[in-house]
Amino acid sequence: MPNCHRLAATPRLRLVDALSLSLCLLVSALATAAAPAAAKHDSGQLKVVYKPTREFAELAKSLKHAKLFDQQVADLNQLFAWPRDLDVRMENCGQANAFYDPTEGAIIICYEFVDSEMESLRKVYDDPEDLGEAVVNSTFFVFFHELGHAFIGEMDLPTTGKEEDAVDQLAVVVLVDLGQAGEAAALDGAISFGLLAKESGDSPLWDEHSLDDQRFYNILCWIYGTDAEKYAYLVEKGHLPEARAARCESEFQRLDKAWKALLAPHLEASGSKD
Repeated sequence: MPNCHRLAATPRLRLVDALSLSLCLLVSALATAAAPAAAKHDSGQLKVVYKPTREFAELAKSLKHAKLFDQQVADLNQLFAWPRDLDVRMENCGQANAFYDPTEGAIIICYEFVDSEMESLRKVYDDPEDLGEAVVNSTFFVFFHELGHAFIGEMDLPTTGKEEDAVDQLAVVVLVDLGQAGEAAALDGAISFGLLAKESGDSPLWDEHSLDDQRFYNILCWIYGTDAEKYAYLVEKGHLPEARAARCESEFQRLDKAWKALLAPHLEASGSKD
């Protein structure tokens, strides 16, 4: 089983402060990968909505005040041509969940999910500031995961293998461009899955998601695969088995190339919208 307490000791930087830079780096990489096909001119927009809630009133107030997703959504609107308007919505769902709903045209992050992440990650983070940052990190990991579903659904992108694995890959591709801050976010995403594996036991084998333990090790593998020397501690400290680590560099190179090639044709034509 993953040792989430030891992994949580990784040095931390503020993720929110670095995300805009990460998206700029991503669009630069996508532009390099772009095919000569005609640029997109779709006029859809992502829109952030913080729905009111009585049960999680203080949490909702804090998230809205912090404008958790506002700058990132603004950047995504500048970078990508969306075929229609989509909400990025924080709301009560009656369960701890996050999902892309193509019928409603929305990426939904449930207040219950953020609250459950707070309770779960409290097991490995004692310092309130570290805990708050870890919750932001794991929430952003899930946001980019659900954004991957939206890319696939809205832009009709092809996938092979499990879509859930593919969008985990996208979350790591975006976050690792941030350096240490992104590493912390991806690690907190991994830690969250490691804790889920301990708390909930194995998911049913028929589920579309990989097992939580598998997702934990996948994320560590892809992080390690970006720079085996920089992230050697993941193997040295026993978080990532050597047998898996041996293939992580080539694995990450393939998934990074695949996602950037898939997204490149959907860049906004002018790089900005009026």
